[in-house]
Amino acid sequence: VWIFCASQWQWCTCQGKLRWGNAGKYQERKPSNNNTEIKVQCAVGSHGFKDVRPGDDGKHCDCQVEVGTPYFNSLNPLLLPKNSPLSPGTRLIGDCDIYRQGMMDGDHGKAQ
Repeated sequence: VWIFCASQWQWCTCQGKLRWGNAGKYQERKPSNNNTEIKVQCAVGSHGFKDVRPGDDGKHCDCQVEVGTPYFNSLNPLLLPKNSPLSPGTRLIGDCDIYRQGMMDGDHGKAQ
């Protein structure tokens, strides 16, 4: 599962693989040697990143997260992509769809 880590020019730290780019054009980096973590500045020229989408100011870094790992289980579920599996024994208690559905519940919701 790929999750957003940082916008262009910001720093990103991933436990595992990282990708830089936008809209289907990405460059990937892995931690070096025996490291499990990689930290990069999400910018052209940083860590050998090329400008994969010139003029696109939406370039960013994403982290690849393995489902079921302690790192995945520590993430706030609201940061995960919409169709990501949840950790075993958990359930989603909040997202935009749940909040929209609840807007009409009760007198307060109907008054909105």
